[in-house]
Amino acid sequence: MTEIFTQPPAGGPPSVAPRPEGSTDKKLTILIGFSVVFLLAAVGVLGWVLVSSSGEGEVVAAEQGNDTSGSQKASLEGPTKPDDDPDAGGADATVAEAPDIGAAPVAVTPERINVSFQRPAVHSIVCTGEPLAYSGEQLIDGDENFGWGASMGDAAGATADMQFSGPVKLATVGLTPGYTRLAPRSKAGCQTVVAFPYQRFVQAVRWTFDDGSSVEQSFDQRPEMQTKPVDVTTSSVKLTILSTARPAGADDETVISEAAFTGTP
Repeated sequence: MTEIFTQPPAGGPPSVAPRPEGSTDKKLTILIGFSVVFLLAAVGVLGWVLVSSSGEGEVVAAEQGNDTSGSQKASLEGPTKPDDDPDAGGADATVAEAPDIGAAPVAVTPERINVSFQRPAVHSIVCTGEPLAYSGEQLIDGDENFGWGASMGDAAGATADMQFSGPVKLATVGLTPGYTRLAPRSKAGCQTVVAFPYQRFVQAVRWTFDDGSSVEQSFDQRPEMQTKPVDVTTSSVKLTILSTARPAGADDETVISEAAFTGTP
């Protein structure tokens, strides 16, 4: 008769008890919870980092903007100098004054003239029939076409005393050393010519001022104003003719067209 065993034979594999399902679900839930908490913490940290970086960037940008504005303002206003810089100027700085170089010389004309001799006027000249005067006033009238008839011959020693309206600081004195009238002339067949070669011309003069000082001036044989620099303050000038010369074929008379002066009244 066969025996029936109700227990497994000795030495066989032990039986495994089944794992309860509730224990596994609980562990998974805890793990997911930790993961969510970690993820939220990471997101929070990342957000704080971003906000902090943004705030610092704005502060830096603002500071850079201020620096840029200051630089631009400095570039517009120009470089500044420290208070102790002697070149910086300031309220107490002394302003250098421009040197007084004086006024530039201008033409100055005597108001009165007194001559030692004047050639008599001609009532009717040959070529035109017009009268012609040789008065002393024509020496300072500014018109080269008329002149002072200083002599009917050699005018050496003739004088002309000229008075200004007041003291004048003279820079130059000058004279046309002969007659520069441009007109018809009988010796030229009534052709219009310059009279200079047909008259005596002045070789040298002396200019005397009211303080007693004087200068001498020599002239070239040219029909133009010739000047000499001077440096004197005076109210009058005396012209003394020292010598004249007579070109070949010229008339034996001395006529001078103009005297001229520059200075500061």
